[in-house]
Amino acid sequence: MISESSSESDWRAFRARLVANHRNNDALRRSVRDARWAHGLECVERGALLVAVDEDSSSFWSHVVILMLDHAAHGSTGIILNRTQSWTLEKHCPEIMVHRNGKYWDALANDVAGVGGPVGLAAPRDRSVIALSTKPQIGMTEEVVPGIHRVINLEKLAKMNSKLTGPNTLSPEELSLFVGYSGWAPGQLQSEIDAGYWTLAAASGAFIEDCMFKHVMDTIIDPTGKRVPIDAHGFQAWATTRELLGM
Repeated sequence: MISESSSESDWRAFRARLVANHRNNDALRRSVRDARWAHGLECVERGALLVAVDEDSSSFWSHVVILMLDHAAHGSTGIILNRTQSWTLEKHCPEIMVHRNGKYWDALANDVAGVGGPVGLAAPRDRSVIALSTKPQIGMTEEVVPGIHRVINLEKLAKMNSKLTGPNTLSPEELSLFVGYSGWAPGQLQSEIDAGYWTLAAASGAFIEDCMFKHVMDTIIDPTGKRVPIDAHGFQAWATTRELLGM
């Protein structure tokens, strides 16, 4: 059986090497060797990154790096990787404790969750919780890019002890939770790209993981004694991505 990521891993890394050689870009060549690469793209594809051009810190979309989960005729969806309020899933979604299912929510409720986007973020009835994993689970995840997998059934994952205990345990570093997502109607995203709102990029799974809120933000102790992120707005991940893209 061919693994979930074997063929795609080869062609995406191969394309990155071609881009580096075509552009005679030594920095990109080095990043490809380190498996932490990113380069510009012409067309939207599943697993692409949208890098915000907007630098207005008052805008919701300023400094965001979005991972595209789906791009099709019916529309597009993605997850903001680098934005958090340093809230646990339970604080984001207090209603989950009312409808907890055994150890399912107990296992996830205290995990810090990122802000994936404005859709499904606020209204409890329409709240969306999305999880990304760096570890594939057969029947429970689908690959976005090699090394990054979307959890398609959080409850099943927990019931199979993949989050709790056992041989398939996912550590906190391997599972990232997001509340809300970013969505576009058919043709809307391309119109925004054409208007110059977004820079489009391909990136390796390792680079995408580095962009995630829980991996890029150092923390400090605030005056109340609580540990809080220094860069909750995600500026560093955004700046690093732009730098690698030569922007």
